Order: sequence, then structure tokens, then C-alpha cells
Amino acid sequence: MEQSPRNMADERDLLAAALAGDECAFGNLIDAHRRGLEVYCYLMLGSPNDAREVVEETVLRAWGRRERVEPRASARLWLFRIATNACLDELERRDR
Repeated sequence: MEQSPRNMADERDLLAAALAGDECAFGNLIDAHRRGLEVYCYLMLGSPNDAREVVEETVLRAWGRRERVEPRASARLWLFRIATNACLDELERRDR
């Protein structure tokens, strides 16, 4: 789904606030992408429970690493990159 320029500006504002440590803005940013992250993780993992757990891991990783993100970055790409790595970690863990 493509965003309108206004929605993109709102998301950039949310991301900037979240990166500055605003927990409410971070929560709103996550809420905007949670469903997409759950679907993406489900497609990678094949389990709805594992997908929900990995999304929670994604949220924790994103909050803990927020100081490394460029404020002009795409929040969606940033979150999905973290989710991809969390899914790959989960798949690797399963193989062991």
C-alpha cells in the first residue's frame, strides 16, 4: 500500500519522536505496522504463534537500537529489516 505524502510526513515525525525516546510515538509507529509485520513473519515462519513472538522481539530490538537509525529513514523498511533478521534467527534456532 502506497502512502500519501501527508502520511509519509506524519510517519517521519513519529519516527523522529520515537528515535528521540518518545515511547508513545514509538508505540504509534509500531501499531501502524504491526499487522504487516505479523503477516510477513507468518509467511517466513509458517506459525502464527511464532510470528507474534518474533514481532514482539522485533519491537524490543527496534526500541533498543533506535539510536542507530537515521531520522530520515523509512520506518517501514527499518522495522521490516529487523523483523527479517529476527525471523532468520528463529529459523536458525529451529534448525539446531
